[in-house]
Amino acid sequence: WHHVAVVYSGTELIIYLDGVEIAANEVLPLGQVNINSNDVYIGGTGDTTTGFNGDIDDFRIYNHALSESEILRAMEAKDPNIAWNSVPWDKKQLAY
Repeated sequence: WHHVAVVYSGTELIIYLDGVEIAANEVLPLGQVNINSNDVYIGGTGDTTTGFNGDIDDFRIYNHALSESEILRAMEAKDPNIAWNSVPWDKKQLAY
C-alpha cells in the first residue's frame, strides 16, 4: 500500500507519496475551504459513472494544513494527536 497526502494551505497545493513531496503548485488564492452540507465523494464523482479502481482506507480531513513532519508522523502512526491506528486493513507495510 501507499500513503498519499494532499495539503492545501490556501495558496499552495502539495502532494506527498509515502512521506516524500512529489509535486507542489502555487494555486490561485482560493482562501479557506468552505464547510457545508454538500456531499463529498472520495475516489469518484456523484454520478457513480467514474471512480477509483482500488481501495481507499483511513481517509482524513484536518482543519489545518499539515507540515511535512506531521505527515510523516501520521503515516507512521507516531502521534495519536494526528493519526491513530494507521495500519491498513490487510496489515501490509509501506512499499518504500
